[in-house]
Amino acid sequence: MEISSIIPATNWVAVFKSKGDEESCIPLVCWALCSTMAPMTHKGQKIEIHGMVCSGADIVSAKSEKSFLRYELSINDFEIEQEFDLN
Repeated sequence: MEISSIIPATNWVAVFKSKGDEESCIPLVCWALCSTMAPMTHKGQKIEIHGMVCSGADIVSAKSEKSFLRYELSINDFEIEQEFDLN
């Protein structure tokens, strides 16, 4: 697998299966646009996008982890603590 581009992954997480039915989330470091040599594809290359996460001291594809379930967009709700007078 060869990484050809890195794309920001702001607010994206990888969801993993934890103990029992519980799930845990790890923030993505980035999206990696990767190409591999594959027969019967455009110009002999297969293009894939991988969500990358930290695993110890390494950055790896989340899909390569055994307990990977899915990617999710995680946007936190927030409250405005200050009132603004727009008049």
